Amino acid sequence: MTRVVAFLRGINVGSRIVKKEQLQRVFEALKFRDVITYKQSGNVIFETEAKDMETLRTRIESKLRETLGYDVSVFIRTIDYLKRLAEQNSRAVKEGDSFLVTMLPPGDFPLPLPKTIPKSTARIVSASGSEVFSLTHGGGEGALPNPFLESKLKVKATTRNMNIIREIVEKYSWDREIPRKDIIRGQGASAIQARATRPSLITRTHSSGRTWPWWCSLVSIGGCGPLDRGFKSHPGPL
Repeated sequence: MTRVVAFLRGINVGSRIVKKEQLQRVFEALKFRDVITYKQSGNVIFETEAKDMETLRTRIESKLRETLGYDVSVFIRTIDYLKRLAEQNSRAVKEGDSFLVTMLPPGDFPLPLPKTIPKSTARIVSASGSEVFSLTHGGGEGALPNPFLESKLKVKATTRNMNIIREIVEKYSWDREIPRKDIIRGQGASAIQARATRPSLITRTHSSGRTWPWWCSLVSIGGCGPLDRGFKSHPGPL
């Protein structure tokens, strides 16, 4: 199972308003596990057994088109990839400035860098693989890199603050549990599973001696056993 983030372009911009619950249902319909939308609904975290990320992207785009009635470009990155991206592109910025990452389709980056965006102080500072990094200085400059790069490269792109990337990595890396408040929503089967994120995290032992996964003490699910004060937490295999 791989934990993945789908970054969606243009969601909740202008008249294209999509509620988090609707977006979550789209991804659950594709049989993804533990679907979560983070802050903006353009950031969707989920788990999948898929190995081919390009096929995964086209499946998601097709389902979004079918459900919403318009095209939404999707950029897939695994949590492990984002972790490396954040580690390799750490940059201190002054108060009021922003360090942004723009995600592009695979391909060469032809522009000489660094490059200042016309009529602004925003700068495209570097590119690596399918990511381009920009430094902006407030006053609405954060909105400039994406349309500038789309215009120059003739592609669709989506941009996030690197702070958002780091927050996602910090909160949803494989060595961390998915926070209970994020996953128990009452929205479909995956929402009530609330399972641990590794095969060796927490179990709960009832006073009878029987052991259940830790989430059985949070919600009552068939097969988990009753809720009562006889539970205690301890490390152990799931």
